[in-house]
Amino acid sequence: MEYLHEHEDEHDELTDDPAEGIWLIDRDSRERLRRLKRSEVLALRAYKRRRADAEQTALCLALIARQRRDKLWFECGCRRVGSLCPDFHTRLLRNGGYAFANRPGADVTHAPDCVFRRSDTDA
Repeated sequence: MEYLHEHEDEHDELTDDPAEGIWLIDRDSRERLRRLKRSEVLALRAYKRRRADAEQTALCLALIARQRRDKLWFECGCRRVGSLCPDFHTRLLRNGGYAFANRPGADVTHAPDCVFRRSDTDA
C-alpha cells in the first residue's frame, strides 16, 4: 500500500495547522500512512455534520471506501498526549450511510470542540 505520495495536487494543499490534520493510519500499529488533503478533511467534517454538498459527499464516500477496504483508521490532530492522538473509524449504518466511531477504550479522546468527538446524539 503506497499512500504517502498519493493524490499529489498543488491545488489541494495540506493544512498547515497540525490540529486540523487528519491522517490515514494502520488500525493496529497506528503507523501514519498518508496525511489527508484539505479538501478531504473538509469533506469528512461536512459529512459528519450532515452538511456535505454532493462533491464533498462523493469525496468522503470514496475516502471511506478506501479506509474500510484497506482496514485503516483515521488519526485526528485535534489533541496530542505524548505521541498519541485520538483516532476513529467508520461504521456502516442500516440505511447505507456511515457513522464515525472512536476507538473503544481510547488512551486519548478528541478535543472538546472537535467534530469527531462522540456526542450524545451520535448513533
